[in-house]
Amino acid sequence: MELSDRDLLERFAAGRDEAAFRLLVERHLPLVHGVARRITANEDLAKDVAQDTFMRLARRAALIPENLSLTAWLHRVAQHLAIDLVRAESRRKKREIANPYHAAMSNTPSPDWSALAPLVDSLINRLPTAEREVLLLRYYRDQPHAEVARQLGVSEVVAKKRASRALEKLRGLLASRGIATTTAALATLLPANAATPVSSTLALSISTVSKGVIPLAPQGLNLHLAMTSVQKSAIAGAAIVFMTSLGYAFRSSPEDPEAGVKSAAALTAGSSESTLPRTRNERRNGASSRERLERLRSILALSSRVEQPRQMLAFIGELAPDQFEETADQLQELGVDTGSSNFRMFLAAWAKRHPLGAVGWARKSSAGGIPAVIFKTWGEDDPATAVDWVVRNLPDVTGSDAKARLPLVQILSSLATKDASAVVKALGVIPDEKDRIEALNAIGTTLRIEDLERLIAATSDGPQRSAIVGASVKTFADYSKYGQAFELLLADKDARHLADIESLFARWHNDYPEDTLAAIDALPEAKVREQAKAGVLTRVGLLEPADAIALLDQHPEWTSDPLMLLVADRCGLVLGAEFSLRIQDRELRDKTLTRHLKAWLETRQEPAARKWIEQHEIPPSVREVLETRPSENP
Repeated sequence: MELSDRDLLERFAAGRDEAAFRLLVERHLPLVHGVARRITANEDLAKDVAQDTFMRLARRAALIPENLSLTAWLHRVAQHLAIDLVRAESRRKKREIANPYHAAMSNTPSPDWSALAPLVDSLINRLPTAEREVLLLRYYRDQPHAEVARQLGVSEVVAKKRASRALEKLRGLLASRGIATTTAALATLLPANAATPVSSTLALSISTVSKGVIPLAPQGLNLHLAMTSVQKSAIAGAAIVFMTSLGYAFRSSPEDPEAGVKSAAALTAGSSESTLPRTRNERRNGASSRERLERLRSILALSSRVEQPRQMLAFIGELAPDQFEETADQLQELGVDTGSSNFRMFLAAWAKRHPLGAVGWARKSSAGGIPAVIFKTWGEDDPATAVDWVVRNLPDVTGSDAKARLPLVQILSSLATKDASAVVKALGVIPDEKDRIEALNAIGTTLRIEDLERLIAATSDGPQRSAIVGASVKTFADYSKYGQAFELLLADKDARHLADIESLFARWHNDYPEDTLAAIDALPEAKVREQAKAGVLTRVGLLEPADAIALLDQHPEWTSDPLMLLVADRCGLVLGAEFSLRIQDRELRDKTLTRHLKAWLETRQEPAARKWIEQHEIPPSVREVLETRPSENP
């Protein structure tokens, strides 16, 4: 039986199983690419969106709720990323972008699909969850009803009824936007057009780029904090004070980063087996070094993705303390990458039983630095000693270089799942407030939403709290917790100026329009309200141009000149002209309107542009400029 999406997700989340992730990419890439292609109307941008979507999946595989299908999750993420990318391109290039509402897909010549394409994804996202999921599985991925029923855990009869109901609701939503069709036509058009064909090279490149992706901190700062030995000693002392004040049992770690390996070797070299430390289930592997190497070789040769990790875990469980270092060398000898699932499994077990040995070996033997899994595991079991060790032995871990701070961030990220208050206190080992804020934000990016909420609650009012609230808005939106994000922002002025207000309100409006409009009115600052309006108008304009115009008709107070100028340049030529007409400053209005209309007339849609000009009251000065331009039909 084919593995389900949930089976593959769990395998990837548990052991970074590359084969499982590759299967997920191959299974869902046509759907993701199709959504991105329809919204961006650009093949290169669609590929970027597809890659970003699966990289987000690689980072958040373990966080996807069990009651949400992966198909629905990917569809929504791809839609959000595509719209965000279109908006970013508009900002960067400062020029008009092709309007997805009028862009005809090169591989979908049918006029019926051309009318559907710009709207279908946003309308599907408005369906109830159960109906949206069955529609995506049945018609986007073209799966039979029996398979849809199996994946959703319902009977085939229920799956068929939901699919029929979903098509009927989608037909009704399209009809409300002036597009007449039938459920039979939709049942034919969706499977044929919704998921675009993609090359095997694109799937391979996405799998490769996403390979080994783990939630890490941003690496934006490259400045180094120069510290004297006195300062370093003071910081190391602060680490001890902070961690012992949290109630953690404290064991001093060696100053020399190799001391952990040396002390472990000394312990085992002069002792009989009976004197070695053992857990209750730990036993010594009595095989010779050569025999263990051959066993490793045979385990790695297994093709079964179930049997191989099972045997690897059994092998690791038999190792004695003095056998880990040799086994690590053997894994490297056999060509196993330290970032692979097998090596990560081995290092996690080593770090859990003998962290100093693991970190000492990695520091001298791993070309890519100390793997994150060691610090994460150490942080789960003994954060006090782990923090003390990195502060004493790793240069600049408390300084301004975000990359150098990663070990500390990894340790505290693990601690944050258990004791958020302890994380906030432990960050005191970083002397500069700006660096503490960077580290706190980096920790926040690795957390599940419930752990992130606890971390925010544990952070006192001030710059640190404002920073993490502002940075966390995107995560709250990912979990559709818009109201919670809004309440946090409403209580923190500085956070409002740090957060991506546009993105939050754009996504909120896509799901809960009325709540969003009420929230915008409640924002205290005019500047922040304008940002929220810009986000909403941009998203609505890109997805449903007629709705954007209706929104402005209902809310004339939204038509400020700066806002109209901004969204006019983002939402394509047609809406660009519509928004330009609403600018109050005559000189600015005429200049902006002329620019948009001239650009529109130079496209293949010149007849539509001239018809629009006839139907609207265009200022005489603008008409004069346009009439001096000869008609050109490409």
